[in-house]
Amino acid sequence: MILEALRYYMESATRRENLRALVLADMDGLVISEYHGDPSIRPEEIASTCPLIVKIGGNCYDGMLPERPASQFSMLLFLYQEQPLYLVAVGGQDNVSDAL
Repeated sequence: MILEALRYYMESATRRENLRALVLADMDGLVISEYHGDPSIRPEEIASTCPLIVKIGGNCYDGMLPERPASQFSMLLFLYQEQPLYLVAVGGQDNVSDAL
């Protein structure tokens, strides 16, 4: 039930912020929850890169995903119940860091 509520929240936030996707991943790079309205988005690939891009000690990253079309993304590392998690917002060419 919690994961279903999280998915509805991510869907709402994705639409509200006009994003291409939101992906929540764990420290192993596995998808916990995601929402994307664009079939070209591959949440598993996004999640798998999280531990490579942001390590503990850093907390965020803004960059471009190597997709066609290229997409601006922001990644945030945070703790939830002492567990590190990544939240990734994928947008178009606009800055998406404010969405996190």
